[in-house]
Amino acid sequence: MRSIRLAVLPLATAAILALTGPATAWATPDPTDPVPPLETTASPAPRMANGEVIDSPTAAEALQRYWTPERMKNAIPLDRVDMAPGASGQSAKAESTPPADARQGSTDASAPPAAAEPQREAKPKPKPQEKGQAKPQAKPKTQKQGQAKPQAQAKPKTQKQEQAKPQAQAKPKTQKQDQAKPQAQAKPKTQKQDQAKPQAQAQAAAQLTESAAVGKVFFTDPGDGLDYVCSASALSSPSRQMLITAGHCVHQGGGGTWMTNWTYAPRYREGVTPFGLFSAQQFRTFDAWINDSDLRRDVAVVTTFTLNGSKVVDVTGGHGLSWNFPTDQAITILGYPGNFSDGEVQSWCTGVTRPVTDGRREMQCNFGGGSSGGPWLRDYNPLTGLGSVNGVMSTLATDGWNRTPYFDDAVKAMVDAQGSVT
Repeated sequence: MRSIRLAVLPLATAAILALTGPATAWATPDPTDPVPPLETTASPAPRMANGEVIDSPTAAEALQRYWTPERMKNAIPLDRVDMAPGASGQSAKAESTPPADARQGSTDASAPPAAAEPQREAKPKPKPQEKGQAKPQAKPKTQKQGQAKPQAQAKPKTQKQEQAKPQAQAKPKTQKQDQAKPQAQAKPKTQKQDQAKPQAQAQAAAQLTESAAVGKVFFTDPGDGLDYVCSASALSSPSRQMLITAGHCVHQGGGGTWMTNWTYAPRYREGVTPFGLFSAQQFRTFDAWINDSDLRRDVAVVTTFTLNGSKVVDVTGGHGLSWNFPTDQAITILGYPGNFSDGEVQSWCTGVTRPVTDGRREMQCNFGGGSSGGPWLRDYNPLTGLGSVNGVMSTLATDGWNRTPYFDDAVKAMVDAQGSVT
């Protein structure tokens, strides 16, 4: 494994950098292969790196002591190389809609009760959503949104946007890298740490906020014993204890084993964990990832232990889930890429996805190591910090195109299989 801090990546290189894991080969999805199997496997009780089983909230306290601020700061954003088909920046030839017999679906997000919030923070005043973003081709039937309204205590700190030039097409807005120059093919609109000005193309661009339902993941890879980072998000479910992330953030893949010392820090920021650390109780991911490292199934869910008697979704809120939607969706990505603010601040990117030849989706955000597992959200509401998860960060192409597995019936089935585990 090696630490990465990405600047503008060379366009001539055809490799795909997966956003966490040791530098070993992953299976390359073949566009002619059938859809990978649907079967999933749940893990035994997670372990600490020293072999101790984490089978109760009491046992998880030892793991919380392991993750000192120094260890969290020094954990490594990682990369892997995957030579994938459908080189980024080229026109994808995949269909832009799900199979004809697939039925779209979307579940409700859950807002946290006011009593669960840890502290009062500045209340941001969001601007209207940017005009011109793509809308879903078909609106699925949904449950009514939860009655809970965002509380003054739940308002996250805002991240400011910088001035961006008008784009010829719908292009993503991302955080700005210190050394990065605009891409030749698609210039992302970037986030900036200093004063923000209105965009020329959209007079009132959305002011995105950090989400309490997104956080940083810390774990140890048993292959080398080093500490690493990913991203994840809380997902509304019957248990109210579940997260969703990338498969490679919980399991090595390719016949390997489960990660150890696994914990989740909602809305981590520069060493501060305002909601505490939620330790993993059980992982579940696709057999296609566990056995073959198939990137089309690089998705996992994690049941967490309660913390001081509280469930993670009751503390931070939880996103809904969307599946079988068209591949060209208006999406907000959140996570902790190491090439933005050293991964110490939650980053965002908005844009419209496009299909990849092997069935996955991509968007040009140039999010590097550490962002793996971060949610790709439909209908993100900056007032509540909640949306509907329609993908998770999986890989980064050398010209800045990030990719996610397509969320289909199999992803919904995995979420349902784990969603009631407590």
